[in-house]
Amino acid sequence: MAALAEVRMGFRIQLDVDHKAVELVRHLKRSPAEVFGRPYAGYLIIMATEFDHEVIEWLKENVIALDSVTGGDVAFAVFTRKFRVPVGVRGSCAPQACLPELPLREISDECPWWTIERLVRSGKLGWLADKDELTLVTYGTDEMARAFGVVADLPCLLIIDALPQEQFDIMPLQGVDLDTLFRLIRYSVGQLIRTPSLPAFRSLAEELAFTEEQIRTAGTDVARSSAALDRTPPPQAVAELVQAAYERARVALSAGATRQFVNILRESLKAIPSDATMSAHALATEKRPELLRTDQTIRTLTHYLRECSWPLAEPHRSAYARVLNRHVVLHRESVLNLDDSVQCAEMIAALRAQNAAIVDSILQGLPTLNVLVTQAVSDQERVVESAMRRLEETKKGLDVLRARQKRLIRELGVTEYPSLSAILGKVARQERLAVAKRKVGSFAGAFAGAALSPSTLLEVARAAAGQ
Repeated sequence: MAALAEVRMGFRIQLDVDHKAVELVRHLKRSPAEVFGRPYAGYLIIMATEFDHEVIEWLKENVIALDSVTGGDVAFAVFTRKFRVPVGVRGSCAPQACLPELPLREISDECPWWTIERLVRSGKLGWLADKDELTLVTYGTDEMARAFGVVADLPCLLIIDALPQEQFDIMPLQGVDLDTLFRLIRYSVGQLIRTPSLPAFRSLAEELAFTEEQIRTAGTDVARSSAALDRTPPPQAVAELVQAAYERARVALSAGATRQFVNILRESLKAIPSDATMSAHALATEKRPELLRTDQTIRTLTHYLRECSWPLAEPHRSAYARVLNRHVVLHRESVLNLDDSVQCAEMIAALRAQNAAIVDSILQGLPTLNVLVTQAVSDQERVVESAMRRLEETKKGLDVLRARQKRLIRELGVTEYPSLSAILGKVARQERLAVAKRKVGSFAGAFAGAALSPSTLLEVARAAAGQ
């Protein structure tokens, strides 16, 4: 196993990893957004399949040098559907190679070495043999190849300028002297970064990218603020909720349900001071026996009045008499007539009045319904006004950002910048390397998630053309 690095781990495990392959993992990408996520002076993208062994091996040998040449000025990325990393446990007793596969997203591109070590230590890669292979899988190559329309051209090198256009340069890599290509890349990048106009261009591009990010954030804020305003009940609806809650509290109190009564006050009528709620709770608890007696007697008499035929027959007549003797006689001076349904209705009305008087005496220590409704409406008017003000302020901020975006697009459109494709294409042709112009298959798909959105890139191109 060539170029292996030994890592001594816990439990006397010695892990052998091809450090050159691991270094290349840092440049493997899963989607176009990972390449175009920030502005660069140019983009070099190598696309290959797992069967392009010559290209893959050359990349492993030269990835560190390529990374050093491109630096932070030119983006360098590799797309391949499957990439094999030689990895094994020295002295393993595994009967055969485990050959584990993992999605590329599970490997950190910042510290792939330590990620692989952690996966081995945790046992997630299985029982590795002495000379095993970890295959990293990503569908990024398929997505990228379809977006740029180069499915039939792999392996190839895409050469894209700082401001991607609808056309790009493509260099087939099959049969190419890759060492010569490296020399041309090093020369071209050197020429590119020495161009005097590059710093001003990159400053404008980075400012535009930052503005676009702010626009996306502000747009999200506008959508959230608008949705929040739509969900905010109007003052009249809040007034109706308060009225309904107050009525529920009164009904619960009249039935002697003091716990339910207090819960309604605390949960639905929060404008009532807590000390007033506690006082009402104490008084309701004291009056609860009277409330229960009157409410239950009302329910019983109402049953006899509505559900039974008058004059009452036995055994209903005797049961009715017991109810009156226990709960009603003491409260009336007139002679009771067990056969008089009108008198029964009058007793129900009197009991209801008695129950209502007890309820009123308890509610007397609380703010009136009118006060609660007025306060709720006033509070909700302030809430709605505040939400509308926030939405308008966010919209104004978004308008300012869009105006800045338009200004930067105009400025960027008339700013000269060096072309990586022109520099590299010229020297490549001098070396008789084939370089062709190709139209992007799907512009929106190719640059989705880019620091400069596809629509912005097209607007810059139109500004540059004077349209």
